[in-house]
Amino acid sequence: MIDFWSKVDLFGNGQMRTNTYFFQFRKRIEKNVRLILLIIWMDATNARSKG
Repeated sequence: MIDFWSKVDLFGNGQMRTNTYFFQFRKRIEKNVRLILLIIWMDATNARSKG
């Protein structure tokens, strides 16, 4: 992991590392948001079917 970051640092002087980290972070957030929306939607559907 540390080796990977040091290699990335050679190209972008620290800039690339932040962008890559942010991109991974954003992808993880998007996945979580989709999951949360799905749970909320299921909840709403269950509530509606119960009346």
